[in-house]
Amino acid sequence: MKIYSSKQTRALKTAEILSGYTKVDYIPVEGLEEINLGDWEGLTWKEARDKYPKEYEEWYHNRRYSRSHNGESYQDMLDRVLEVLHKIISTSNSDLVIVTHSAVIMCLQCFITDTPFKDMSKFKIDNISITEIDSSKLG
Repeated sequence: MKIYSSKQTRALKTAEILSGYTKVDYIPVEGLEEINLGDWEGLTWKEARDKYPKEYEEWYHNRRYSRSHNGESYQDMLDRVLEVLHKIISTSNSDLVIVTHSAVIMCLQCFITDTPFKDMSKFKIDNISITEIDSSKLG
């Protein structure tokens, strides 16, 4: 088994805890991070809508391809994450644990199941949840 983690602090802490229980070292990897919301980072959805009404409206109705103000679209994030996952999978011959974030997992599930991204909340998970994904479904 190998453990890979987003470089964001909350994911690294989870990977560290898992590593302690399993006695398997974890590897921080660039590219598994949560979506970059740009100027919306730290704002509530209401604050983002009030401060950037045009961009928010466009994003809300086409969140897969529309970007937050100075941020990524969900498709940008998905492309980034899939590239990293393909590299990890291609160099591993064992089971993998990937410690990442809610939006990453919801986007992957939309991609795998061909679900519109506007419906991604149906895949919402709790923190410290386990989601098993068959790597052959990642294209």
